[in-house]
Amino acid sequence: MIVTISIVLLGCSTLYYALFLGKVRNGLRRLLPRGSYDGKPLVSVLIAARDEERTIEACLRSVLDQDYPSDLIEIIVVNDASSDNTGTILGHIAQNHANVHVVTLEESLGRKPLALSAAVKESRGEFLLTTDADCIVPRTWISGMVRYFQPSIAFVAGPVGEREGPSMFSKLERLEFLGLITTAGGLIGANRPIICNGANLAYRKSAFLSVQGYGETDPWSDDETLMSRIQSRHAGTVTFAADSAVLVTTSSANTLRSFIRQRLRWSAKTGHYEDPTILLQLVALYFYFLLLLTFVIGSFWAPAVLPWAVLSLLTKGWTEYLTLRAGGRMFRSDVPVIPFLIAELFHVPYIVVTAAVGQFVSLEWKGRKII
Repeated sequence: MIVTISIVLLGCSTLYYALFLGKVRNGLRRLLPRGSYDGKPLVSVLIAARDEERTIEACLRSVLDQDYPSDLIEIIVVNDASSDNTGTILGHIAQNHANVHVVTLEESLGRKPLALSAAVKESRGEFLLTTDADCIVPRTWISGMVRYFQPSIAFVAGPVGEREGPSMFSKLERLEFLGLITTAGGLIGANRPIICNGANLAYRKSAFLSVQGYGETDPWSDDETLMSRIQSRHAGTVTFAADSAVLVTTSSANTLRSFIRQRLRWSAKTGHYEDPTILLQLVALYFYFLLLLTFVIGSFWAPAVLPWAVLSLLTKGWTEYLTLRAGGRMFRSDVPVIPFLIAELFHVPYIVVTAAVGQFVSLEWKGRKII
């Protein structure tokens, strides 16, 4: 009886997951490949930097090299109590570029969103764009993101990809990143914004202020919190820039340890949404992965459940591949079969473990305890 009930639950969960990915693909089809707003407002680019001496100069060079009028761009970099040469590098760049402004924090505020909030206070732009200090933005980034700001739009999430490396680990990371950004775009297209990446965002300053920004009480308030606030408080519409011309790239985590730490930080944010139905949806998705892992492990003692586990895995793999292909076509990224199959071997335990552990561990980032 218990086995029968478990099989029914697995079947229902598998169907739910397949329908969820179907919603993502349908949402992608609704996204506009290019914005149509042709205004040229003043834009403020906000960057929080902490110990980024190896990457900050390349990042700023890419932001400075835009096809958008330079007199309509101000770049505000918050030096978040860096202990390396980040401040010196920023000082040299600011001396040579009048539109680069540096806000120096002698003592860290504790979280990146608070550093960005400090930049917002200094900004003059109608539209605020954010990226990370280890990212490279394309020359068409600002103009492409601004084109999405029709009157009703308050928040634009953009695509982020990892720069390709020669190792298999790098290829696996790129696939996961593609999956995350595809899911983000598809859910926004389906009017169900849940995830976004702070390395490529744009929003109206008026909307940011109207929802009190990230908030200051929750240690995990971040870009997704801001997106959720704008959506749930009706401060404007959320959209996704499905345009490869605004694709921001970042380097890979390089090592398994740094990769796991980063993903633990991301998973630890789960549950901090104003819309309670988002949490229910995420719990339902997690339940599917947990149940599937239980079936795979349990098949060693109960071989009768193995065919059902295999059927669920095949359904999962096929629907994920279709979804990744849809995202790959949109963002001009390939989906190599061999790395995809390797990733599938680890995907279920990876999701189950990181999502669970991330809710309980105490984490640090660049020598700073964040929770």
